[in-house]
Amino acid sequence: KACVTSARNEVIMSHRQTPVLYIVIPCYNEQEVLPITAPLFLQKINDLAAAGKISPDSRGLFVNDGSKDNTLDEIKKLRKTDKTVNYLSFSRNFGKEAAMHAGLEHSKESDAVIIIDCDLQQPPSLIPEMIKYYEEGYKIVYTKGRTRKGEPKLRTFFANWFYKIYNRHTEMPLDNGAKDFQLLDRQVVEAFLAIKDNYRFVKGIFSWVGYPRKYIEFDFIPRIRGKSTWSFKSLLR
Repeated sequence: KACVTSARNEVIMSHRQTPVLYIVIPCYNEQEVLPITAPLFLQKINDLAAAGKISPDSRGLFVNDGSKDNTLDEIKKLRKTDKTVNYLSFSRNFGKEAAMHAGLEHSKESDAVIIIDCDLQQPPSLIPEMIKYYEEGYKIVYTKGRTRKGEPKLRTFFANWFYKIYNRHTEMPLDNGAKDFQLLDRQVVEAFLAIKDNYRFVKGIFSWVGYPRKYIEFDFIPRIRGKSTWSFKSLLR
């Protein structure tokens, strides 16, 4: 099914001059950073569209993951002033994996999707480079940390052990430090959505489905404001 759908989408895209790009931005309790970071994402869309790299129909899709603060209000403010803003809002907090899944499900008008966090720890300045590799034919352009320098030592210790255990027991290993921040071609998105697992490990599935891949490295970037919502307990789960 995924192969048939992807073939159809390739025919559709061949009649377009530029791809429609959706940038999916999961948000949970990010009222402090959204006014700073969201304009940067939207400006990237406008700049790339003006340069003829992506279609003017490209969008920024914010997914409010049941935030308890004013995150949704901030997103609605953006929607009033920028036509490129779309959003979803969950009835409660379901977690980042669910937010990414919902974002992909609601990006069906796109030719490619970029997933990025809204706290600027994943630099939007890399988006033009991701588009360049996409134009070269890569179906997945993912990012990974060059090192773990700057991250909390306890988190680094357990993260390293996670990748060792995961890669020992899976047929498609992951790069240590791989991020959710990645560009996905429509074929990859359709293959992902065709898998009906209720509990998803998004990075693992994107590795498993195959397709030509390219990675970009970047150094650790601290949050510009606010606190991470990823507790040790949630990361352990």
